[in-house]
Amino acid sequence: MFECVCYSWIYVCQIVIILWRITSDLI
Repeated sequence: MFECVCYSWIYVCQIVIILWRITSDLI
């Protein structure tokens, strides 16, 4: 269960980084 939580957090972090890059490029 702990591993699943870690993987999900890593997945969320990747999405946040991608969104951050897109927004920074637009600005």
